[in-house]
Amino acid sequence: RRVLFRSILNMPDNFSAINELAMQNAPASGVGNNWLLSALNYAAMCTIVAVSMILVIAGSQLNPREAGIGGLIGGIIFSTLQVILAFIIFANIEDVFGADLPLLMVFDNMHPAVGVVVALVIYLMIYNTAVGMFYAMGKRLTRKKPKLFYPVYAAACVVGFILSFVGFKQLVSSVYPILGYLGLLMIAVMVISWITQRDKITSESDRRVRARTLVKRRLDPRERFTKKNQRELRKLAA
Repeated sequence: RRVLFRSILNMPDNFSAINELAMQNAPASGVGNNWLLSALNYAAMCTIVAVSMILVIAGSQLNPREAGIGGLIGGIIFSTLQVILAFIIFANIEDVFGADLPLLMVFDNMHPAVGVVVALVIYLMIYNTAVGMFYAMGKRLTRKKPKLFYPVYAAACVVGFILSFVGFKQLVSSVYPILGYLGLLMIAVMVISWITQRDKITSESDRRVRARTLVKRRLDPRERFTKKNQRELRKLAA
């Protein structure tokens, strides 16, 4: 928030000049020097990176409708933060031109101590993302043999740690665009599936809501849970 206010208070006088400077910055590889494709690619990359944990979190929700609303709210928040981030970097392009981590450079220009703190936060954020992804991958690889989860999880973390020494800039320039295009394909598949199987999704949501109502009635001593309710609950569970 402080960085945003600082960027607004110190807005450059000549927007056309900083826009020309921003256009000279090296574009991301694999996006054809197209800003729209680059933006879509980055958003899709963020989606596919988080999809493993999204499936675990959303899949644990009894009502798919609630998971959908949560995803919609999360998407709006994510989009808003991305617009703010782009504005901050654009307003400070003269100071961060050519930097591998431009946002970190913005904080470092505020004060070196702030830069150190933000660098630590970014490191922990990357660590947290990696641990979550390896956790989800380990769970899926050992789905039929859960006893092997910890060895597989540890081995995946070690391999990921070794690969991290390739260098952040190299990883971003080569791996990120590929993940982005895979993410775009994944989003297209999910949207098509959501449209073509909308009736099934709605029916499943209604079944789960009804099942939850029956379970609550069964557990509540003040409610009457009949044999008819029991047969209906068994049918819904099946």
